Amino acid sequence: MLRKAILAAAESPRMQRGVSRHGMRLGAARFVAGETLDQAVVVLRGLNDNGLRCNTTLLGEGVSDEAETRVVVESYKA
Repeated sequence: MLRKAILAAAESPRMQRGVSRHGMRLGAARFVAGETLDQAVVVLRGLNDNGLRCNTTLLGEGVSDEAETRVVVESYKA
């Protein structure tokens, strides 16, 4: 039930605007390398250059139809 509520909140345009505007400053940047793979790669390479080993994942748990699922799957494959 909590998962369903969190995913519903994530789909809210109002919530998306707030997170996009303030989320990284409010602490997400400590745990989220970027909103795109290209942004994340820059952060991860910087961490690697400082001797830290790290990994990442592309989130895709909020997909709602087959077409979106295919996009997420192709991103994982790439």
